[in-house]
Amino acid sequence: MTFTDTTTATTLGTATVVGGPPTGTATLPGVVFATTGPHTVTAAFAGTADCTASTGTGTVTVNAGPIGTSTTTVSASPANPSFGQPVVLTATVTCSTGSPAGGTVTFTDTTTGNVLGTATVVGGPTGTATLTVNGLTGGTHVISAAFGGTATCGTSTGTVTVNVSGGNTISGTVNTSITITSPTTITPGTVIKGNVTISGAGSLQANGVHILGSLTATGGTGLRLCSSEVNGSTNVTGMNGVIVIGDAGDDGNPPCPGNNLHGQVTISSNTGFVEFSGNTTGGAVNINNNTTTIPVPPENATATEIEANQIGGNLNCFGNVPPPTNDGMPNTVAGVRTGQCSVL
Repeated sequence: MTFTDTTTATTLGTATVVGGPPTGTATLPGVVFATTGPHTVTAAFAGTADCTASTGTGTVTVNAGPIGTSTTTVSASPANPSFGQPVVLTATVTCSTGSPAGGTVTFTDTTTGNVLGTATVVGGPTGTATLTVNGLTGGTHVISAAFGGTATCGTSTGTVTVNVSGGNTISGTVNTSITITSPTTITPGTVIKGNVTISGAGSLQANGVHILGSLTATGGTGLRLCSSEVNGSTNVTGMNGVIVIGDAGDDGNPPCPGNNLHGQVTISSNTGFVEFSGNTTGGAVNINNNTTTIPVPPENATATEIEANQIGGNLNCFGNVPPPTNDGMPNTVAGVRTGQCSVL
């Protein structure tokens, strides 16, 4: 007698018929099915000299067995980063029975409602899932890690609090130019009567700020400019981190309304991520040789975003890797569009 699992097209084994005439039995012990669920099994009798061949079928349902419970804990490194620093989130999942390996963990910033990303659990019965997050804004972020479970291990959720420092604070009226070489926040309503320069390990987040001179970055680890005005030119080069100069309202919370940039804008030779969206410019915009190396939640975009801008001059784009996108929100350009931005 040959036994076959027709559901998986697997031959389970053979057994000799014992007994008879007229009735005999064949038993195949120790069968292990590779998957759970119903399996149709055929038993094919090859026949003898005085008994013809025949085949019968039956159904065997394989249950997964009891599912173990799980616990999830989360850690952040560093737990108290400065604005511009990447944060490594690690979820540790432990199962009472079974294994979390191959399951996924979804990380969510519950403070803003932004899904930061997902990661796969490696190892078991205690496994880990790791996600590096860039671009967290200053302030307190309560981040949850939700383990989705596996066939042998149930779901669970853990949280961790990450406090992102804005660094030095500048407010009021500043009558001189300033140079930023460490994490810095310029508060709403501040007026800078000179130029603002970012270099070295500097990062800047500014919302509702008026800069009478130019904004220049020759390095740095991050820039977030929202709802602000720059009378001079805006030049950002050599920065390694997240650069957000306005968004188009599609990047979750907190929003970053566009800026009024009166002079020429040049964003070039940066690594990390660049978004230039929802801005009004008086001159040309040049976005060249930027390389996207990190996805930034909640969109987790994988290319430079140039969206929904009102540009008073030309829009020139060359050498960006990968090529930039307008994410379905075209720009309005008074001049000509050249290079990679000819279709944006």
